[in-house]
Amino acid sequence: MNSKHKKTTVFAATVMAVILLAACGTRDATPSEVETSSHPQASTFYCYDAKQGIWQPLGDEASAGTLVYVDAATDAVTADLMKQLSYTREEAQALLAEGGLEIYLCMDPSLQATVDAACTEQSKQGKASESGQPLQSAVVLLENTTGKVLALSSGDYDEKKPNPVTQALYMPGSAFAPLSVYAPALELGKLTPDSVVRDQPMENGWPVNPSGSFHDAITVQEALCAASNCVPVGILDQYFSLEESAQFVQERFFSELVLDRDEDGRTFTDLGLPALALGGLTDGVTPLDMAAAYSVFPRGGAYATPALYEKVVDKDGKELLSGDTATTPVLKEDTASAMTAMLREVVANGVGTEAKLEGQNAAGMPGVTPSKKDIWFVGYNSDYTTAVWSGYNSKEAISASGNPSAVLWKQVMQAASEGA
Repeated sequence: MNSKHKKTTVFAATVMAVILLAACGTRDATPSEVETSSHPQASTFYCYDAKQGIWQPLGDEASAGTLVYVDAATDAVTADLMKQLSYTREEAQALLAEGGLEIYLCMDPSLQATVDAACTEQSKQGKASESGQPLQSAVVLLENTTGKVLALSSGDYDEKKPNPVTQALYMPGSAFAPLSVYAPALELGKLTPDSVVRDQPMENGWPVNPSGSFHDAITVQEALCAASNCVPVGILDQYFSLEESAQFVQERFFSELVLDRDEDGRTFTDLGLPALALGGLTDGVTPLDMAAAYSVFPRGGAYATPALYEKVVDKDGKELLSGDTATTPVLKEDTASAMTAMLREVVANGVGTEAKLEGQNAAGMPGVTPSKKDIWFVGYNSDYTTAVWSGYNSKEAISASGNPSAVLWKQVMQAASEGA
């Protein structure tokens, strides 16, 4: 999902030319047939309205968040046409723009409206930067059991730029350590949540903990709850190699890292303690990357490829593509359970208390970069996993008190759990 290719002309054509068609009454049913012709016909996007039990076409007056979703789905369909049916990119884009496809989205319209409203409100009410930029956000909400993307949105959307949820790359900060350090340490049998470790800087005085305090002895669980910088650096330095960590992230959580890149005589790599232990990556990750990775834990150790559409049907009613999610076991169930127990403690009594949900357990981790230009909260309950990034379009430090991503995460997840 890290591709930076954009198809703005195709996207504009498909959204602005949506055709209002009648819908049938079951989830597997397709809209009634319409007369076909040789004239170019833009693709039509549908979402399932569970309250009415019908597939509804998206109208021309779509919200900014819905446009973000349709753009992401257009990317996914283009990629699958190329991969599964051997289309060239140009052929796939032409089919989307003029072939009269019917694309059935995984979007939940109620949840999409909730996420849209939350993102818009944060953009209006969030702390502006020193130069006056409004605070932006990018949100993705997944269904744990299926891997379907039920909603995604951003506070501001410019289709000429990378999609803020599926293509734009941000530094994950401390939210990366559960994937690159803690999960592999448990999976490889190096440590347990109760293992005692040192919470001290290295000989050069680096790194510094956000709290400013250090400990000679602390459990792994306590270190995660405090978002210690010293402990993940120490674990990665002492218990397994940088290569093992990078391989774990790429093969278990399907997140792309830079292992060796030469540009203008300079070498870039994520094979370093700042990148892997503290989330200071060369390129970064997308919110969709992070949501998909964290959803492995509530799924009992299985990775599910995020699904943006359920099926694609051509103008003759033939199903071209199925959006069935591929699921791959990547962690032991015991590892997934232990990670969930630790991440629940982060929310209950650690650095993630701003994300506490009423009447239910929540698990998750904030992510804050040292510069405070990227602030995250990624977490889940039994039903959903949501990743939230907050920052400014032109990078500036976020001066807002607390964690705006955790506040937005709580608002979205509380509404989703209550059946918004």
